Amino acid sequence: MDALPACGVIGPGRLGRTLALALHERGCLRWLKGRSPGSAEWARRHGIPYVLEWQQLEPVEVVWLTVPDRALAELAGECARAGMPWIARSVVVHCAGAFGVEPLNACAEVGAETAVAHPFQTFPLPAQPQRLHCCPWSIEARTPKAARVLAELVRALEGIPVFVQRSPQQRALYHAAAVAASNLLVAVLKLAEELARGSGIPPTLFLEPIVRASVENYFAAVGAIPLTGPVVRADWETLRRHWEALPEPLRAPYRHALLLLAEVARSEGLLSEAQQRELHSLLGVV
Repeated sequence: MDALPACGVIGPGRLGRTLALALHERGCLRWLKGRSPGSAEWARRHGIPYVLEWQQLEPVEVVWLTVPDRALAELAGECARAGMPWIARSVVVHCAGAFGVEPLNACAEVGAETAVAHPFQTFPLPAQPQRLHCCPWSIEARTPKAARVLAELVRALEGIPVFVQRSPQQRALYHAAAVAASNLLVAVLKLAEELARGSGIPPTLFLEPIVRASVENYFAAVGAIPLTGPVVRADWETLRRHWEALPEPLRAPYRHALLLLAEVARSEGLLSEAQQRELHSLLGVV
């Protein structure tokens, strides 16, 4: 088996640590660059070479930029100005799903090949490299070489490379899908946890089984989505009791969640227009 391309990672955050560990396990990580003593200590504990200064970086074939979106263009500029002639022979890749290759233009101007490789996954701390297993990666590459190298690395990480060319609108919708599937879901779960706690039941014990079943049912469904409950049944009396029992701080998030549920039920033909208006009236929506 041929050796994997040598890699460096800049930015030891959630994704950066996960990616660094995964690449380190496969023997192709040469260094992790960061700025903080805490990240340096984390790298030392995991046997990962950690560098602070640009001049310490040894040449690699792939440079991964795993910093917050707002810092990408500035970091790319630093890479281009850092006096590393080998960067012109490298692939510089960022992992931000909200952007194309444009934030890396400074690197492209000094000869680097540029690309985007976004793992459609959420990453906790401490880092868990197994989160990359079976993970789809959305890849935008400017050149065949960059596409080939990234596909090789993603497959080595047991991920699934998916090559795309998107318009700015499509890219925004793609990122919004990730936000809905992860962040918004967490917000709904937090609402359920607060409601469960107020009812006097242990939230984790009661919520985890029903949440897992709901997600499994959704992906196993063929045809109509598996919606149940008082909104679909137009059971306004039950919903009125919910509303009256809700603490004031939870009313707004519960209202927003029910309105979204009603939109989905309406689009699926499970709720009539008149029933949707009744729900709006119950929730005080004009």
